Amino acid sequence: MMLIIGVLLLGGLGGGGWFFYQSYMVPPAEATEVVEEEPEVPSGPPAFVRIKPMVLPVVGEMRVRQFITLVVTLEVVNQAAADQVYAIMPRVTDAFLTALYGGIEDGNVMDGNLVNVDGVKHHLLRAGHKVLGEMVVRDVLVQAVHQRRL
Repeated sequence: MMLIIGVLLLGGLGGGGWFFYQSYMVPPAEATEVVEEEPEVPSGPPAFVRIKPMVLPVVGEMRVRQFITLVVTLEVVNQAAADQVYAIMPRVTDAFLTALYGGIEDGNVMDGNLVNVDGVKHHLLRAGHKVLGEMVVRDVLVQAVHQRRL
C-alpha cells in the first residue's frame, strides 16, 4: 500500500514540476521573436587578390587528355579582406582545385574539349563563398585559360 502511495506521490510531483516548468520557465512559442541582423557591408574600395596559376590535368579513358592552366583573380570587398585571403591562401587554393575537379567530373567546367569559362567562374565563386564567406568575395575574374592537348 505504501508503495502505491509513493508511486502516485512521485508521479504527481513529477507532473506538477513539468507543468510549472512549461508554464513559467519556457516562453510561449508566439512570444519568442527572432530578430535578424542585417550583415554589415564592408566599406572601402574593392581589392584584388591574384591566385597563383592552377594546372589541372583532364583525365580521359586511360590517360591524361589535356592540361588546363587557369590564372584567376578574386575581387574582395576591401584590403582587410584581401589580407584575410592571403593569410589562408592554401585553404583557398585547395577549395578552388577541389571545386574545379568536381566541375570537370560532372561536366560543368568542360564543354566537349573546351573550357566553359562561365562554369569555371560559377564553381570558383561558390568555393570562394564557402571558404571566405559570401560578404567577402564579390567576383571571380578569369584572367587566362590555356589548354594543352596531349
